[in-house]
Amino acid sequence: MGQATRESLMDSVRAVVFKESETLEGSSCTKIEGYDFNSGVDYSRLLKSMVSTGFQASNLGDAIKVVNQMLDWRLSDEDLTEDCSEEERDPAFRESVRCKVFLGFTSNLVSSGVRDTIRYLVEHHMVDVVVTTAGGVEEDLIKCLAPTYKGDFSLPGAALRSKGFNRIGNLLVPNDNYCKFEDWIIPIFDQMLEEQTSKKVLWTPSKVIARLGKEINDESSYLYWAYKNDIPVFCPGLTDGSLGDMLYFHSFRSPGLVVDIVQDIRAMNGEAVHASSRKTGMIILGGGLPKHHICNANMMRNGADFAVFINTAQEFDGSDSGARPDEAVSWGKIRGSAETVKVHCDATIAFPLLVAETFAARKK
Repeated sequence: MGQATRESLMDSVRAVVFKESETLEGSSCTKIEGYDFNSGVDYSRLLKSMVSTGFQASNLGDAIKVVNQMLDWRLSDEDLTEDCSEEERDPAFRESVRCKVFLGFTSNLVSSGVRDTIRYLVEHHMVDVVVTTAGGVEEDLIKCLAPTYKGDFSLPGAALRSKGFNRIGNLLVPNDNYCKFEDWIIPIFDQMLEEQTSKKVLWTPSKVIARLGKEINDESSYLYWAYKNDIPVFCPGLTDGSLGDMLYFHSFRSPGLVVDIVQDIRAMNGEAVHASSRKTGMIILGGGLPKHHICNANMMRNGADFAVFINTAQEFDGSDSGARPDEAVSWGKIRGSAETVKVHCDATIAFPLLVAETFAARKK
């Protein structure tokens, strides 16, 4: 091979390896840089630096931005429309109308210390609608009666069973906790059955949950604060857990208690449909029933305007749990114009950090 040929070949190789880039200078792209600890330890600035850190840190940073947009929104930000009511034309009213925030979470997060973050949000009425699983209800109540303990993911199930311990990941729940729960809740079911018979009370899952929040009367409980602040807590799968066990046992001892799920789906969907003059935002921790129940309700209003998902599920098996926000857009559960982000992270890590830079940072 001659010199000229070799040089020509190398020029071709260089052209391939060092292909000229389009410029990103002046574009909307964020320059990647992390937090400089030479500036000292400033947790607020550290969290703000997540946006420019990359990978899931950037997704968490984006989630913080979306939640703050959710909390900043007012009806006064929108242009007046011809069909506005007189009330909706009033500047003071328009300034008072905020985004309706739906918060969903799975039971394991209530088993964990995230329960206290949830309680904070509900205590200060920072969210408007809550959706969870049966475990997300009963674990909150059980913790008022007896504690959950830290264990280890590798503890053998058979040895734990022989000692009367139940394992939730690396958490341990003594079986006695559920015995205390039964002693506490069965008399309440007796009262509810009596009221159903004598006062014609129609119980729904959300009414049952509100009643339990009232009866627990414990400020460490998010259900107590939901009852106090009149925040609805929906759980269409109320029987899928220890609560279902208790209803099962009670149905033999004192048959007749009825819980109507139809009235609750009307109430849940109504929370979205009747928010016609305002935007809605979804913050959903984990997947499963709470994620879909909130998304499906928002489909009734042609989609939510803000959505933040935090979970570790993947989309490749077609599950709704792992689906990214764009899949929900295809169903009309999130608007195409919505601000959305999914954070692929354990919510016990991501959610307290998100709350620190959003809800908690703006609490007066």
